[in-house]
Formats: sequence, C-alpha cells, structure tokens
Amino acid sequence: MSKFLKGAILILAIFSLAACNQAEDTAEDETDSTEQQVEEESGEKENQEDEESIALAENFIEQLSQGQYEEATDKFDQTMSEQLGAAELQELWESLEVQMGEFIDYEYNKTETIDGGYQVILIHGVFNDADIMFQVTVNENLEIAGFYI
Repeated sequence: MSKFLKGAILILAIFSLAACNQAEDTAEDETDSTEQQVEEESGEKENQEDEESIALAENFIEQLSQGQYEEATDKFDQTMSEQLGAAELQELWESLEVQMGEFIDYEYNKTETIDGGYQVILIHGVFNDADIMFQVTVNENLEIAGFYI
C-alpha cells in the first residue's frame, strides 16, 4: 500500500473516532439535559405541593382565630373528622386563649416531610401572653390529618 493511501486511511480513522466521540458527548449532554429537566419539574411539583399545604395550614389557623370552627373542619381527613368536631375545636381554641391570652398573629416556620407522604407544617402562633408552635399535618390529598399544639 502506498504511503498516501495509508495516510488517507489513518486520517479517516481519526475523523471517524472524533465523530463517534462527539456523538457520544452530544448524547450525554442530551441525557444530562433530560435528567435535569425531570429534576426541575419534580422540584417545581414539590414546591407547588408545599405551597398548597402551607396555604391550607395557614388558612386553618386563620379560621380558628376568626371563630370559623365549622369551616376549619371542612378540610379534615376522615380520621380527624371522627376525632375532632367543630365543638371540640372551639373548646380547644377558647381554652388556648384563656391560657395564652388573646391570639395576635401567626407566621409560617417550616415544613417537614414524614413517611407516608405527610407534610408537617409548623406555624409560630403569637398570643398576648405567650408564643406557641402549631403543627398541622397535611396528607397527600391536601387534607388535614393532624393538629398539635
């Protein structure tokens, strides 16, 4: 084989390897881009779910502070509805105000995710004589599954 032909084959082989390597890099970039997009969409969904859970918990505290006990129980899951009715909720809130003074305000603190798809929303409650932490547990159906003080 002539030197020219060997040189041409060598150059073609180098270009072929470079083209394959570039195709692999492009495929990796596309895979990385797709994975990043899926992660971003998942994060956006989680943020939206967090925001909805926080809004539900804050609305619940707002309803209690305004004496809207029936409305406050509307978003209870079945277990909560069976264990805590509007009358008991009213008694609980009024007892809190007797012990802590008049309710002044609340502020979202943080969200914790626990097993079973539950989100625990911690809300700092400010009363005239003391501050407390409300813990509103929200299930994956955006229902209140627990309330602790």
